[in-house]
Amino acid sequence: MNSIKKEIEEFVTEVKRRRTLSKGEEKELKEIIEKKIILKQDVAAKEDIKIKGPKDIYQINKYLDNKKQEHLVITFLESDGTVVSNQTFAIGGVDEVHLRPLDIFKEAYNLNANVLVLNHNHPSGDLTPSGADIEATEKIIEMASLTGITILDHLIITKNGYCSIKETKKIKFNDDNDNFCGTYNECYVKKEMER
Repeated sequence: MNSIKKEIEEFVTEVKRRRTLSKGEEKELKEIIEKKIILKQDVAAKEDIKIKGPKDIYQINKYLDNKKQEHLVITFLESDGTVVSNQTFAIGGVDEVHLRPLDIFKEAYNLNANVLVLNHNHPSGDLTPSGADIEATEKIIEMASLTGITILDHLIITKNGYCSIKETKKIKFNDDNDNFCGTYNECYVKKEMER
């Protein structure tokens, strides 16, 4: 934990060199960084987490179901389905989140992860992909295709369960192998999940 605190302090010091932070901003920045680092280490430290389908991704990101703001989380995978990392990339409002795909792709290269799953929550509890969800996913898939990165799926997570956009067949994903990880093409769209 001390190495995490040191890493946070170094980052905050660097930010403070570039701009003045209020005490509240500094505290909030430290909390966000700590959550990102701990989550990244926690998921990456669990050996041999293999993704076989959307249900596995949901289990890793189920914590998003009670968030009051939209969170975009990226699950980074090796081509055999092994989880490399799971990271929050953006936190938005109650009905939208803004992201920079370039940041996601840079992190994928840093982690040597060539397969990604997008995850975000709908605080409203509605599992239906919005027009903006579909449009953003299509844009990311198009950009990923140019970089050699595969977008395997995009999950919407709520207190009512999850929806795999891939399984809705509203979008053509850029994975060449529909049997990625063996059984990923099974349908796991759920309207209700057991708690």
